[in-house]
Amino acid sequence: MYVIVRLKNKKYYTSKVYGIYKETDSKEGYDDFYIVLNESKDDLIKVYKYDVEKYINMMVLELNQNIDDLILDEEGHGHIDFLTDEDIDDILNNKGLNKTKLSRCIKENKEIDLKEYIEVNDEEDIVNLLYLTGGFHDACIDNISGNDKMLKVSFDKIWGMKLEIVFEEEVIYKNTLVDDISWFDCSFIKNESDYFILVNQSGVEETDNLDDYSCYFMAKKMKYKIIPV
Repeated sequence: MYVIVRLKNKKYYTSKVYGIYKETDSKEGYDDFYIVLNESKDDLIKVYKYDVEKYINMMVLELNQNIDDLILDEEGHGHIDFLTDEDIDDILNNKGLNKTKLSRCIKENKEIDLKEYIEVNDEEDIVNLLYLTGGFHDACIDNISGNDKMLKVSFDKIWGMKLEIVFEEEVIYKNTLVDDISWFDCSFIKNESDYFILVNQSGVEETDNLDDYSCYFMAKKMKYKIIPV
């Protein structure tokens, strides 16, 4: 798993995830935290997924949900395979991690090639984007520009970030949203003709007439850029 960590000064950085946990004595429901590298990427720290000081603010944005290298319990809590529970306790108590394991964490993070735009190719990529955006709930279209060869669509008000989606090759779209440009939810599918289809309505099937909906985008290729705010 790889994430964007948002900082309260509107800065951000990226890190591989080395552990996922929840506060054992909290009942708030927003007490998930991650073990990640710090901003300078020279130590492991604890970072809460949400900031609930004034309102719910997501501070960690998951770029993907690949947890194959994490050993998790039945509640979904745990850490990367070469760390131990004692290592995690040391991190949480600010005692630091031994230099050999810390060097390995830093090295693995450097090996991740994070491109500016993330391509959507398969069902896993679709699930990742839907999770990242919360199903586009409350997302607003900020701008649409381009043509049937390449179309850029900018979304705002998505869990602490803006999103730019680029549709390419055989682009078809419709947008009749004027006064209310917010999306309540969405459907995101890849049909048998290999079109990616994003619609501002849940439960859309491949056989549906897309013109029945107020807004949709479809194309043979798709990629997106995350812009933390």
